[in-house]
Amino acid sequence: QDILIYPNPADGNVWIYSSSDLGKVRIEVYDMLGEERSVIQSSIQKDNPIDITLPQADGVYNIVVNYSYGMNTLRVVRQH
Repeated sequence: QDILIYPNPADGNVWIYSSSDLGKVRIEVYDMLGEERSVIQSSIQKDNPIDITLPQADGVYNIVVNYSYGMNTLRVVRQH
């Protein structure tokens, strides 16, 4: 399945979209130093994107989406 993040670059909030049902997910947001900035527990259904708020600071963030049968890492740029 495809997991996409948009917009990218973003100015605060992003959407995470999946082409298939992922069910319950744990989304971890890391800065480029590898520090965990936030954790979101949610559910991702096919064609129903969820909204994630990025940390305040501009920079590049890794978004790790953990689901029951795998994980996916997405990279997003935050800039004002």
